Amino acid sequence: MASFIEAIQKILQETVAPGISDIRERLARVEVEIKRLDDKIDNGLARLDARMDHMEDKLTTAP
Repeated sequence: MASFIEAIQKILQETVAPGISDIRERLARVEVEIKRLDDKIDNGLARLDARMDHMEDKLTTAP
């Protein structure tokens, strides 16, 4: 019985574990990409906000 359990554990380690490792690596890459896109969106929104403030200033000081 112990050898059967060991055989099952070996099969799982050889088949399932690499897949799980691959999934973890892919998730890590996705997290990095999401962070990069989040930063890009934040920067774009900050620039848009600055432009809107500038336009508001122009409108309030226009004759």
